Amino acid sequence: MGVDARQRRLDRLQDFSEPDVLVVGGGINGIGLYHELAHRGVKVLLVEKEDFCSGASAALSRMVHGGLRYMENGEFKLVRESLKERNRLLRNALHYVAPLKTTIPIMDIWSGLLNAGLKFIGASRRIKRRGAVLIKIGLTLYDLFMRHDRALPTHHFTGYAKTRRFWPDFNDKIICSATYYDAWITHPERIGIELLRDIHAIDAQALALNYAQVSGMQGNHVLIKDKVSGEQVSVRAKLIVNATGAWLDFTNAILSRDAAEVKTSMISATKGSHLIINNADLRRALRGGMIYFENHDGR
Repeated sequence: MGVDARQRRLDRLQDFSEPDVLVVGGGINGIGLYHELAHRGVKVLLVEKEDFCSGASAALSRMVHGGLRYMENGEFKLVRESLKERNRLLRNALHYVAPLKTTIPIMDIWSGLLNAGLKFIGASRRIKRRGAVLIKIGLTLYDLFMRHDRALPTHHFTGYAKTRRFWPDFNDKIICSATYYDAWITHPERIGIELLRDIHAIDAQALALNYAQVSGMQGNHVLIKDKVSGEQVSVRAKLIVNATGAWLDFTNAILSRDAAEVKTSMISATKGSHLIINNADLRRALRGGMIYFENHDGR
């Protein structure tokens, strides 16, 4: 956004001193809510302390999946919702979202069946490598969820000989493979920007500002500081939505008029490790697809 364009938006902030909704956090969730409310005619203000989609929304694994692993926990509604969202992105954002062929190497037939059943009813949290039968059940259900809205091919299994020909570098213990399709995204932050531009184009009762930080409360007013100019304004919204993701607890503390209101943390720590490898041979071997491989402990 140019300097003049940003100043015009700052000038408009005076008209948004009493919005219906104040959305704090300009990641994809905050922007998605902003987009939905603005299209419904709601007077909505979105503020983001850094650039739009510069946090977790720009640092994801780039996968757009339908939640295949959620099924083991019985979260079928979540799987359906994830698949619908995936298919919408494949239809509406073909310039960023593309099919991703995913192959699962399989090392045995029956492994994981009993453990999956116990996990489904909540009697076990252990993870064990999944065998061909369990993978077949999971992928069949996955396909069935989208039988009325199919955007990608159904899964298929490949026998030992053909798997070895196509993937000669696979572990010698692999007996066959299964292939299904999900999707991947090239530039996730750009979808957020397009949603913002869409609202800007229709001249809705909406305003989105980046580098605008919530700095505290003054009575029922939220104080917002422009990080570029240092100017501070106050906003009184009918509803405040905290869409700051991993920073949710920090934002709650800022938005609370009394420290006693912040009773417990809502965000707990977790760890996921992504290794980025610059290896031309590996890239060629993947043939534009993805390998979904499990260790014996379920990782």
